[in-house]
Amino acid sequence: MVAKKSKVKKSVPKVKKVPEKIVIDCFTGEKVNLSDSVSVSTGIIHKKYLVKDIYNNSFSIKDSNVVIDCVNKTYYVDKRNSQRIMIGGTLDNQEHGYTYNAYGFPHIKYQKTSRTDANVIISEELAIEIGLKESVYDGCYYDPKGFNPSTSPIKYAKFDGPAINRASKQDLIKFGVMSPTHLISEGKKYSFGIELETSGGYVPDYIAKDLNMSCVFDGSIRDNNGNKGVGGEYVTGVLRGDNGLRHLYKITNELSKRCSINNTCSVHVHLGGLDFNKELIVMLWKINQLLEAELYSMMPKSRMSREHCRGMKHIKFDFNKKDMSYTMLIDKYYDQIFKIISLGKSPSKTVNKKYNHPAGHSCGYDTKTPRYWWINFVPAMFNLKGEDSYTIEYRMHSASLNFTKIKNWILIVKGITHVAENHKNFIINNDKITLADVMKLSYPSKGDYLIRYIEERKSIFNTPNDYMSERAEYIINRDIANTSKTLKETSWD
Repeated sequence: MVAKKSKVKKSVPKVKKVPEKIVIDCFTGEKVNLSDSVSVSTGIIHKKYLVKDIYNNSFSIKDSNVVIDCVNKTYYVDKRNSQRIMIGGTLDNQEHGYTYNAYGFPHIKYQKTSRTDANVIISEELAIEIGLKESVYDGCYYDPKGFNPSTSPIKYAKFDGPAINRASKQDLIKFGVMSPTHLISEGKKYSFGIELETSGGYVPDYIAKDLNMSCVFDGSIRDNNGNKGVGGEYVTGVLRGDNGLRHLYKITNELSKRCSINNTCSVHVHLGGLDFNKELIVMLWKINQLLEAELYSMMPKSRMSREHCRGMKHIKFDFNKKDMSYTMLIDKYYDQIFKIISLGKSPSKTVNKKYNHPAGHSCGYDTKTPRYWWINFVPAMFNLKGEDSYTIEYRMHSASLNFTKIKNWILIVKGITHVAENHKNFIINNDKITLADVMKLSYPSKGDYLIRYIEERKSIFNTPNDYMSERAEYIINRDIANTSKTLKETSWD
């Protein structure tokens, strides 16, 4: 029998507990365990006093220079590295807050500025509430009792539009990108984008941030003294349906308060959301070729001589050839059109709809190319941005910041495009088509209104006093621009 081995207990040496290191809070002077502290730029602080700014920098709430961010109220800012902003009170007894970036807030101008005055105010509503007035020339608010604003317009400032690709559904509706209804266009769901050229004027950032548009340079624009670079081109983002028109109304209302136009400017409309196949390109070409003279008659005569709005090349169409099928005829006319638009090149593996135009997306800014016709097929037939996004551009309309004129022009070109897409036999079988024909086909309910509008435009610009009529075209009634008419009131009047 084997005896059991007895277990031998091993003695474990006692570890002497080292007392935790004590540090001093640099603001309160409190003694703090090192594990309960955190290091910030100014020294060591207790964790219970730790606050963050929007960039995740750490501060102590006990620092007298650290206050709540008046814009992003869940964060804090260091007053020494932030911008003071008026958040309440009166002009003589201001209440201030602080934020890092005061972009997008109205500026205030004073006759005499004290060191306690803020030069930025948190909202237009507060500015109006305390009796400030806005100068549309520079976008600043001023005290009408003690300051005479400049009446000399300043040049435009470039800015980018909102980041639509990261926008919420609520913002897409707000910016006119998404719309559940298309009542005004009687169901035509083509997307649209507008380019509004101006000869002068400035849009402040607090206005621009709420608009789905960007401001860019356009070398063709001149002010009334022949100077370049004074007025900007305002390019909307993609707009759709009734919400898109509502947002366009907001844009035109702001621009008409602030900007000027002349005969070097124009309105361009891009239509998208179509399958620009061979057949549609041919139909668009034929119908616009037939309507060209009548469309020009709606505009000031100077539009016909503008190098950025030249007439299109006409093709002889004959769909009655018995020795060719319909498909063969479409291919034949499309190849003709393609060769014109591509500057002499035939479709090939490297020259086709999947690639950029052979001369680049702007055709070298050469005004003799088809890009500068009154109707631009280049973005419908080439992948200019590499995003497989295609549009047809109508460039004929004279300068305007008037919502009703621009809205009517959008409806007219949508109507033309609708007939090209949906009434091909009508185009094939007719060698004479009028705008009245197109409006009746496109707008069963509202066509008569557009026909009356077209005839009114033609009567204005087909008179011996066309020069005076054109000058009147560019006059902006700023009293009307400042009214708050609703879209419903402006839709069909």
